[in-house]
Amino acid sequence: MLESKPIYELGYAWRTLPWKQMLPYLLVLAILGLWITYKRAPDELPVYMQAAERMLAGDEIYRPNENKPFTYPPFFAIPFIPVLWLPEVLQKGLFFLVNMSLTLAILVLLRRMLSPWLDSPPPDAAPELRHSRRWRKEVLFWALCFFLAGRHVSAVFENQSHDLIVFFFVMLGTYAYARRQQALSGASLGIAAACKATPIVFLPVYVWQGQFRAALAGAVVVIGMLLLPDLLFPREADGLWVQAWFHSFVSKVSPGEAANAEGAWSSWNFLNQSLTGTLHRLSTPLNYRSATAFDVSLWNPSRETLKYTGYALQLGLIAITAFSCLPRWSRHLGASQYGLRKLGEAGLLVCCMLLLSPMSSKSHFCVLLIPISYCLLDLLYRKRDPIVAALMTLIFLTGTITTKGLLGVDLGNEFLARGTVTFATLCAFLATAHILFYNSRANAAKD
Repeated sequence: MLESKPIYELGYAWRTLPWKQMLPYLLVLAILGLWITYKRAPDELPVYMQAAERMLAGDEIYRPNENKPFTYPPFFAIPFIPVLWLPEVLQKGLFFLVNMSLTLAILVLLRRMLSPWLDSPPPDAAPELRHSRRWRKEVLFWALCFFLAGRHVSAVFENQSHDLIVFFFVMLGTYAYARRQQALSGASLGIAAACKATPIVFLPVYVWQGQFRAALAGAVVVIGMLLLPDLLFPREADGLWVQAWFHSFVSKVSPGEAANAEGAWSSWNFLNQSLTGTLHRLSTPLNYRSATAFDVSLWNPSRETLKYTGYALQLGLIAITAFSCLPRWSRHLGASQYGLRKLGEAGLLVCCMLLLSPMSSKSHFCVLLIPISYCLLDLLYRKRDPIVAALMTLIFLTGTITTKGLLGVDLGNEFLARGTVTFATLCAFLATAHILFYNSRANAAKD
């Protein structure tokens, strides 16, 4: 059963993997990834390292007017302080190996949550063929996950970003929540929110579902970690690090509008695939063209109309999520069904993280692996729903084949400006909500 292995026995999950068969492929992948890492110019990693160096010295880390400013909560600079003593050439390699290890850990946790279905042999197969049929079906499942979500996971490695750290703690929190381990779940999500603010969306849902220990644990951890930098590395200027972060970036964010903070975020930014970012580009005519800005507008509303349209879309996402996460839908579910439902709810919430965020660039979308795997499992193992199949196809068309590697830089930027990744995320959100809704009705009918 799903709850038979507690969180502290994750070694069980590792022991059940076919490591002897996987090891050669993992080594090849590691060598190839390291080679690509050293061939590419550093992107996000120097931003984190510079923030860590400045925090260690007590200097200001939030400087919006820089070319690539550090915009994350202050706690996230701390993990990079020990790395400062390594040579730069080792910093890149270490960060790649950390990201690769986190990817494997995420996949192990996800595989454990899906194991009741992935390990079940097809009932219509002859006994002697069940093992091979089960294995082929699981290979198909992971191949589809790769095609639909691989682009977003690989973007983390390409940009040397920290999103897999956030993803790991979101996944760990989901895994623990599925096993009704509230304190660990809340603490994991609190760590994720201390690294990147958007996972905080999980905590109101914990309260909504009456899981107050999880909400309290998350709140205590995130508050403690936001204040920790001031205890360890006090800021020379007046005020706390968290106050400087809030004043420099968070205070510049307005609901219903695209993020706009001088030097850090601009309202028109084709890399921003949040809901309001894409809405702004599609609603703002430009009378000029450059490499980073060009007209993709579909209409030209007034500023007030645009703002209230953004409000309405954001409130629609929140309402759908609140309804799908009603606590009554989880009552009377068996362990495996309960765990799968919590994975689907986490899928909705990570879509909200991306769509409601003031700034969502392509590396942030690695967490789409959660809703995509949930929808594919339902499609392949539970119910072949044409609506889910159609939405998965749209994810492939908008989120997979619109990469710059296939289309080229110029055409890829054109598609990004039109919000292809935003639409792929909306499709994942709607497919997940649809599955949760019809499963809720089925469970209600049984009651």
